[in-house]
Amino acid sequence: MSLTLFVQNDRDARALQVLIAAKYAGQELSLSTGAGGNVRLHTQNGDLEGCAILRHLAGLSPRYPLYGKGHEEAAVVDTWMEFAVNEIEDPASNIYPLEKLEGKTPEEIHVHVDKIKAALDTLHKHFANNTFVASNRVTIADLALVFALLPIFTEILDAGARKSTNNVIRWFETVVNQPKFLEIFGDVHLLSAKTPLPPVPKKQPVKKAAKKDADGNDEEPDEPTMEEAGEKLDINYLQELPPSPFNLERWKGVYANTVPSRPEATNYFWQNFDPEGWSIFYYTYNFPDECTLDFKTANLFGGFLQRAEAVKGLAKFSMTSMVTLKKDNQFHIHGIWLFRGTEMPPPFTKVDDVNYYTWQKVDINNPEQRGFAEDIWAWASENNWAGRGEFQSGRTWGC
Repeated sequence: MSLTLFVQNDRDARALQVLIAAKYAGQELSLSTGAGGNVRLHTQNGDLEGCAILRHLAGLSPRYPLYGKGHEEAAVVDTWMEFAVNEIEDPASNIYPLEKLEGKTPEEIHVHVDKIKAALDTLHKHFANNTFVASNRVTIADLALVFALLPIFTEILDAGARKSTNNVIRWFETVVNQPKFLEIFGDVHLLSAKTPLPPVPKKQPVKKAAKKDADGNDEEPDEPTMEEAGEKLDINYLQELPPSPFNLERWKGVYANTVPSRPEATNYFWQNFDPEGWSIFYYTYNFPDECTLDFKTANLFGGFLQRAEAVKGLAKFSMTSMVTLKKDNQFHIHGIWLFRGTEMPPPFTKVDDVNYYTWQKVDINNPEQRGFAEDIWAWASENNWAGRGEFQSGRTWGC
């Protein structure tokens, strides 16, 4: 089968992506340089562009499963390829090439940067438990994501900005150092200089003009909503709680620095937990039928955490750990939330997302409930999650 790749020059990133995919697929391509427009692959049935080229080459691979093994992995590959385009390439196209930064305000630039960072956060969580994107080896989803992130990591985000995405960097460097990648592309060097991005603009508080009543006098200002100012924890509520020997910050330190968490960290927790001054609530999302994609499930729970942060100071008095389990092609969210006090803090219950979850106080004297709570702390189950599903990912907040 004759396949010709039309490119402007043979070092075009999109052209190199296709050549690497062809290398994995065992396909020889004729290269025609000097062509205008997008990179396109000419086949006997017409021309292909973008991700369609990668899918076509993956379908021609005689041995290497570039599209994953089976229909389910292929669907996961497609999902992550769409993620690469929609969540990374689209916002990046507004700030790259770097000439596009000219004439834009810092606020305009960081709208797009924040979208990219949100995508990186999703990937960071995914790669905490996965070596590659959609399979146990490189697929076209990895190639799509690597090339979407290539300008981000080599020209835009410096070492400081990349620090919070170390799981993504580990995966990225794993892929770009594969022999087939190196043979076509050569070495990839992450940005070592300072980022070309302007500083993140500081938000200035907006002072609202005082309202006037019918007599022209100033009215009392409206109470701020949780979204405007955040609702503070009720100080009286905290003062009424009995003193507790359980030190949350010490527990967070033990938990964060002990891998795996079981048995050392979990033993520490139960030995020091104070049921008179603290409580643990188990929660599960009520609508798993909405959670059919990994990254969308992660975004859904991430939105809950963002809105929970409206309760100012919450992280000083609480901490949560959650796991995503996959069963029947749905992703199920299960978690535990540790609170100061024997009940959920009243301001926390006002967060809208709380109503989308079922909450149950953990009976620490019940071996089954205590064991499941320990599984969630550890992100590992000793009884295969009791049939609830297969572990996909874990996440903590407040730690």
